[in-house]
Amino acid sequence: MVQHIIISALSALGFSGNHKFPSKPWYLDSGASNHMTNTVVPLSNVKNYDGNLKINVVGDLSPSLTDVFVSPDLSTNLISIG
Repeated sequence: MVQHIIISALSALGFSGNHKFPSKPWYLDSGASNHMTNTVVPLSNVKNYDGNLKINVVGDLSPSLTDVFVSPDLSTNLISIG
């Protein structure tokens, strides 16, 4: 039941499971303040980041999942579910 709810929620965000790029799994994280990944490959609308964090760029993963931070030191992908 819970797995079905999560799959439905991710589908609504634009995740269909048939992406054409290699990727580590994405983890839902209620403690993350932003969506984060260590690679720019799956992102669109990529722009430079000019803040104080160790973030290289920011981009969109899907129309519903925007402003994903890219940090090369990150070991996993996080979706913030604040």
